[in-house]
Amino acid sequence: MRALPVLALAAWLSTEPRPAPAVGARRDFIATDSTLSLLEPSGARCVWAKLDAVTHQRLAIATLDGDCRGGEIALSVDQKRGLVWFDPRATGASLSRHGGAFPEARPPAGARPRLFAVDLDTGTATSRPLPPGTSDLGFDPQGRMIALTIQEPTPAESEKGEVLVDGVAVKLEPAAAGVRVLVHAFAFTGGAWKRFETASSTTGWNDAEGVTALTAAQDLAFRSAEVLVARVQGDREVDQALLEKLAGFAPQARPTDQDGWIRFGSGDTRFVLWEVSGELTASTGLAAFVDATGRPVKPASWPYTEKDLVTYRWNGEYLLATLGSLGSHPRLYRRGKLAWSSDAAQAVTFWPQPRRPAARAARTHSMSSRWCCSCSSRR
Repeated sequence: MRALPVLALAAWLSTEPRPAPAVGARRDFIATDSTLSLLEPSGARCVWAKLDAVTHQRLAIATLDGDCRGGEIALSVDQKRGLVWFDPRATGASLSRHGGAFPEARPPAGARPRLFAVDLDTGTATSRPLPPGTSDLGFDPQGRMIALTIQEPTPAESEKGEVLVDGVAVKLEPAAAGVRVLVHAFAFTGGAWKRFETASSTTGWNDAEGVTALTAAQDLAFRSAEVLVARVQGDREVDQALLEKLAGFAPQARPTDQDGWIRFGSGDTRFVLWEVSGELTASTGLAAFVDATGRPVKPASWPYTEKDLVTYRWNGEYLLATLGSLGSHPRLYRRGKLAWSSDAAQAVTFWPQPRRPAARAARTHSMSSRWCCSCSSRR
């Protein structure tokens, strides 16, 4: 490669985007396809870090009181503020409580959810209260802290088909399946959480909207909870020669109308995973790269089994696999080769590129299913 003249090189470097730390801030580094966001234990505390798994650049963003169990992360649109919240009761690692490579431990007695608001420039972390029933947290486009909660009605309220919210009756809409619930959106203003939206929704089945029935959920910025979902968008594998080899590779996996091998490669890297369907469709830890001869190959240092729920995400040439919604026991691969792994990190995702959150398609709700708390009547 021909070397650039010194003046041309200087001009090119001057146009390369670089993080501009505030006065007194730590120096950040530019995220690449191999840069991760993660939580790591440090004694009795938990460190939120930004790590490039290839260059080994690392920024300890904030150190938080308590362990990392059940940690989740959110970033504001400008990536200057973050939220880290911990739910010690969080599960989602295996298809059954007694299965999987990593049995889910019971939370410590007396452990409670906790939330920290983080200034990414200074690393300052401030403890904040959590609204009851919190299911998701994030920042809206205006930079407000938003909490999305689930309220299960009492048996009497379920039978009546409506729930009183601040003195206003909110109807529980009929549902084809699952559990009927109310979901709420709160904004943290003036040092307290204030409800500004309520909707009827469902939980506990494949098509349940949960808190996504809320308009406020549609334009939140990056949250690890949105990424760490053990379900992929891919097509069924139909290559008969490969399916025959997969039958020998994993004889316990027998394709049916519901369960089967899913293609989830990228570029020249072929990758397949075993997906199961029931009440919920989920991607499992049974997976393989496909080599140049069409032979399935177990990924290096692969800890998962067909009983584990596993999240898979591509970023350029990099494939990141983590244990379920916990984002633990991560494995990072580049072109089928192991690039990085950890059995201590949690809530591991690719570091998001700065962007405005994409608004999803608006959902239509009846007048009785949605109520604006700042108004005197239902919408």
